[in-house]
Order: sequence, then C-alpha cells, then structure tokens
Amino acid sequence: MDLGGALKNDQQKAYLVVAVIFTPLSILAVILRFWANKRAGRKPRVEDWLALLSLAIYLAFGGVNLADARVANGRNALVLINTPEDFAIVRKLIYAALWTYLWQQLFAKLSIIALYRRLFWVKPTCLWCINALIVYHLAWITVVSFMLGFHCRPLDKFWSPRLSGQCFQEGTFIAVVEGINSLGDFLLVALPVAIVPTLRVSGATKKKLFALFGLGVLAGVIGFVKIGISFNDDTVYVFTMVAIWSNVQAGVGIVCCCAPVYKPILPAPGFWGRLGSKISFSSLRQKSPWGSSQGTYVHTPEQGHQQYRLQQGNGRCEG
Repeated sequence: MDLGGALKNDQQKAYLVVAVIFTPLSILAVILRFWANKRAGRKPRVEDWLALLSLAIYLAFGGVNLADARVANGRNALVLINTPEDFAIVRKLIYAALWTYLWQQLFAKLSIIALYRRLFWVKPTCLWCINALIVYHLAWITVVSFMLGFHCRPLDKFWSPRLSGQCFQEGTFIAVVEGINSLGDFLLVALPVAIVPTLRVSGATKKKLFALFGLGVLAGVIGFVKIGISFNDDTVYVFTMVAIWSNVQAGVGIVCCCAPVYKPILPAPGFWGRLGSKISFSSLRQKSPWGSSQGTYVHTPEQGHQQYRLQQGNGRCEG
C-alpha cells in the first residue's frame, strides 16, 4: 500500500501515527478483558460481547480511514477537486467512516452501561438513571443516523459537490453529533462518581475508581475539540483531524469499558511493595563487601522472623 504522499502531509501522517498506537492498544484492552473473565471463571456477559463488537467496528473504522489516506495521498481538498474520481472516492470513504464511528461509540457506551446495570441494579435510583442513559444513547444514535442518512439531498452530492441539491453544513453536523455525544460521556462519568463515595471500600480504591472513570471526561473533552476543528473550509483537513481525534476517542472508550473488569489479572495487594523490597535486597547483596558470597535464610523461632546469614571464610554477617 502506497502511503508515501500521506507521510508528507502533517495531518495524514499524524493520523497514521495515532492509528499505530491506539489500534494495538484497543485490541490488547479487549483481549485482557476476556482473559480476566477466564481467570475469574466467568463466562462472557453481555457487556463483554458489546465491547468486542465495539472493537470490531473500530477496526473497520481504522481500515476505512487508512484507505482514505491512501487515496488522498497527501493532497488537500483544493487539489483533489481537480481529480473528481479521487475526490468522490475520498468523500465516500469519509461517509463510511462516519457511520462506523457512530456505531462504535454506541456499542462502547452500551458496554459500560451494561456493566453499571449489573453492578448497581440493587439501588432503585441507580437503576432508573441507568435506564435513562440507555434511552439517551439510543435517542442519540437515532437522531445522528437520520442526520447522516439525509445529510445531502440527493445523497450523491456528498461526494459530488457540483450536483444540484442541498447538504447540512458539516461544521453544524459535527457540532450536533459531538455535542450530544460528549454530554453522554459526562453523564456516564457522573453516575459512578455519585455512587463511589457510598461504597464500603478503602480510600485508595476509591481514588483508583475515580481515576478510571475520569478517562470518560477525556473522551467528552475530545468531542468539543472536534467541534472546534470542524469549522474549516478544507473538508479533507477537517475529516483527517476529526479522524485523528475520533481514533483517540474510540481507543479511550474501549479502554474505559474494559478496564473495570481487570481485577482478576492484576497483581495482588502489596505485590509491588514486595517486588521493590526484593529488588532493593538484591542490590544490597551485589554491593556487599564479601563480593560473590552466598547467603542463606535462617529461621529463629524465638524471634518469630527470618534472619539472613552471609558467610565467607572466617567472616560471618547476620541480619
């Protein structure tokens, strides 16, 4: 695949770099999710399959954008318009990418909501809020699908701008899609933020949960960044930059919906402290004045702990 021209264009090159980072990260996030289920002896649940479906659509989204970068080959809209066939292909790929992005976002969020429903269903107020989130996101996908389906009248005008007809202003379209989408991200964060303080867990655990759900705020902020980008006359630039941020947003969404179930594969409490102690002790042995001496642990019942005895020749060191 020839991407030489894309690598000479700063925006298209940036997209390729972001895709190289977030595609394997997203795949790894879902693999770890299913591994955690296996370690815990659980069968995959609805939220797991929704996360997997979100990943599959995300990979399709990445493939469409990669094909778009190949056809554009570093050219902007002003250059592409002089080759109507290439311009039409680029615009058709952009249209396909928009559809895949919308449904990827929906399934990632439904995966999070399904997890909430399983964890917080015992509280009637929480259950009401969860059901409201489901309705909100289903309403969002209905509205934006209608807007995208009738973005241009006739639809061919989306990739053939010289045709007579009308289209939504693309900045307005992105503003509506991302404004509602970002508000949904903030609502998804608000629910656990309200619940976590009431949980009977340690302060350290609560901080970890806040940090994890805080990633959802990042996804919401990215939506507003995309709105700011959308009001530019170069449509290729706009959709390349939107694709960059959409890639990051999608990757963050997949990590957010998968990370809460990783506990079965995480190190046990105190693991890192014990590992640090072993590393420090190993360093002390290497710096010991007895050089390559070998030590043994000796248990002393009267003291109830282990002592370390380092022996060489006539010298002896006990700790």
